[in-house]
Amino acid sequence: MWAIRNWAVERKLPLTEELQEPDIEKVRDVARAMREIGVVTRYEGGVDHVYSIAEGKHFEASYYRNNSIHFFVTKAIIELALIKASDTSPGSAHETFWGEVVQLRDLFKFEFFYPEIEQFKVSVEEELMRVDNGWKARLATGKATALVQDMDLLVAHAVLRPFAEAYSIVADVMLASTSMGALEENDVVSGALKLGKQAYLQRRISSEESIGKLMFSNGFKLASNRGLVRGGTDMKAARMSFVRELNDVTRRLHRISEFAAEKRLGPGEPIRDPVLSVVGKD
Repeated sequence: MWAIRNWAVERKLPLTEELQEPDIEKVRDVARAMREIGVVTRYEGGVDHVYSIAEGKHFEASYYRNNSIHFFVTKAIIELALIKASDTSPGSAHETFWGEVVQLRDLFKFEFFYPEIEQFKVSVEEELMRVDNGWKARLATGKATALVQDMDLLVAHAVLRPFAEAYSIVADVMLASTSMGALEENDVVSGALKLGKQAYLQRRISSEESIGKLMFSNGFKLASNRGLVRGGTDMKAARMSFVRELNDVTRRLHRISEFAAEKRLGPGEPIRDPVLSVVGKD
């Protein structure tokens, strides 16, 4: 948790009173308040107290998440683009990285507001310079993954995974459609709500956060923007490409999540959530 706070302080981002100073008691007070209104639950049966979003309260919790995650979107895109670049040859890594930055910016354009593309690229470079002022050379020598692993804070899995998983559900519904006519938003969103619940129960998606009408609706808008909702016999291949694109994004998000878990491991320590472990007992 303090890694998030320190990252925000370094970038002079606005902080709530509770995070102006690294005071664990104030964080515990927030956790208690969230329990009192029923958004958060606490399990006390193990060695540590474990806090989690209460069942059926992910929509309410998303309100708090959405108030802050836009500060982390650029960094999240950088992490994903670096992993994409690591899958290519060093000679093409730079081109792959910037191409993926632009592609990801477009992929989530119905969720976030961005500065103009050139200013956005400047912010990407500024963030990477904070990690390593020799990042371009490392990228060109096949060390994109190491750049990600060297970051003190990883956020892509926490920031973008709900949206990517929701879009992947929409893409699956569209691919499974047998309609020869244009797809209707209400039909796709309704189908996504059903498939999303199934996918969560089967643990094919990570959280109920990924099941939401607004995200499904935005996923449909993205597909429509790409010309994927019109009728015709040529749609299946295009929709399959959309499914594969989103599957690749979620694969990279899972990989970053694993890197983040590794960072939290001390010698002989089990994997623990960075925020929940800090809150601990009260």
